[in-house]
Amino acid sequence: MNQLPIRGVLAPAFMALGIAAGILDLQLDRPSLVWLGLVAVALGLVFARDSSRLLASAFKNDDA
Repeated sequence: MNQLPIRGVLAPAFMALGIAAGILDLQLDRPSLVWLGLVAVALGLVFARDSSRLLASAFKNDDA
């Protein structure tokens, strides 16, 4: 089984989690949410290459 589709979806999910933690931190003012947001964004950046490859393979023209 190809792991690229699974790993390619992780980056946007982690980025969304980091943004949500940042928004919640503005409302609740808890330091633990800052760290959660930073870790989520870091993990999103780790998996960003897989997302890029997944998008490139999705739009690749197989007819040529």
